[in-house]
Amino acid sequence: MKTLSWADWVLTQRRTKSKLSEDKIKKLEALEGWTWDPLADQWNVAFEELKKFIEQNNSSSVPIRFKTKSGFTLGGWVYNQRKNKTKLSLEQLQKLNSLNHWSW
Repeated sequence: MKTLSWADWVLTQRRTKSKLSEDKIKKLEALEGWTWDPLADQWNVAFEELKKFIEQNNSSSVPIRFKTKSGFTLGGWVYNQRKNKTKLSLEQLQKLNSLNHWSW
């Protein structure tokens, strides 16, 4: 019998959320740091960093190597959003398009 790693177990919970009992869902959501969609959460954190940059600089022209105070490479992230525009979700496109000074 194969032993499930923690990473595999977490991935299974996320993939099978619709089959989990309400009690299990509540227990998972009560865990500090739990998220159902870590990639979406990471994208939203980066988006908030971009909003701050635009507010401070009145521009969405982030230098490619620009890092935030926390060490996040915002310039690379912005570059990737522009490069992969066709792969973004409608919600992500709408969020970016809603920003003052945003340009593709």
